Amino acid sequence: MTLSEHVDTYLDAHAVGRDSKTIDVLRFRLAYATRVFGDLHLNELERRVAEVAAWTRTLPEGSRYGIVQAFRQALEAAVRWGLMGSNPAKLAGSNPQPKREEVEHSSRSRSRRWLSSSGRSTGRS
Repeated sequence: MTLSEHVDTYLDAHAVGRDSKTIDVLRFRLAYATRVFGDLHLNELERRVAEVAAWTRTLPEGSRYGIVQAFRQALEAAVRWGLMGSNPAKLAGSNPQPKREEVEHSSRSRSRRWLSSSGRSTGRS
């Protein structure tokens, strides 16, 4: 079975009891992997850990975590189903969540001063 065939099977099985939007997001994210590795048989993909690791570095930074997470999830299903002995997306290295930018919260008094200086009203006295 190729990766593309597995992804189709996985999405069909995963869709049971899930919102169709969830499956659409997974399909979109998994398309990154199937464009590159889709024609490979799962047993071939299993031996391509270094290539998977290199591929993850080519992904868009803001989307990398979700794309790799979806790929790992789909391949983990292949391991559970006995189609693969190991998950090359997991063996390729960690998949750290991106750090969220910290948002500076403004105090009420600072917000009121800003609104006053800009000619806007807070609606309060």
